[in-house]
Amino acid sequence: MVSENLTIRLDDDTELRLPREEDAQKVFDLIDRERDRFEPWMEWVHSFQTVEHELEFIRTRLAQQAVGSAIQFFVWHKGRIAGSTGTVVIDRENGAVEIGYMIFREFEGTGLAYRSVMALITHLVEVEGIHRIVAKVMPANTRSIDLVRRLGFTYEGVQRETYKLKGRYEDLGVHSILADEWRVARKDGR
Repeated sequence: MVSENLTIRLDDDTELRLPREEDAQKVFDLIDRERDRFEPWMEWVHSFQTVEHELEFIRTRLAQQAVGSAIQFFVWHKGRIAGSTGTVVIDRENGAVEIGYMIFREFEGTGLAYRSVMALITHLVEVEGIHRIVAKVMPANTRSIDLVRRLGFTYEGVQRETYKLKGRYEDLGVHSILADEWRVARKDGR
């Protein structure tokens, strides 16, 4: 189970916070403003057409967090939401999880995505006891691929036509890192 007050501080200006219902309007407005950036990679963007969709997402994530089956954070920087990072369903039996992340345009290129995902993985490994972390990335999403490579993930291969986006099936590259690899990478300063 995830504590409802969990916050991960990255520095004096930046922290990962669990979502709150009162965040729904802010997050929806940011997503709505940047649909063009996210639509090529994320199918769910098409279904988020009202603030109620974001509110339902937050409520679902809070319920999943209450039973320990998922973790979602909003990235807060200088009092503003800069993005998000979190898990899909946590497979506690096998110690495995798939992660996701996004950063809003204004904060792109600042290192916030890297530091936020690094903090999420550290939490998953050190606190949640996760053994295997996976990131699935469309092969054309080079920025995301660069991010997981910098974090020390290993490319495992492609899942062919596994993700339906805008009515077409797309490939996803599978990238993973194991807990022991993560610990070694941290010691090496990555």
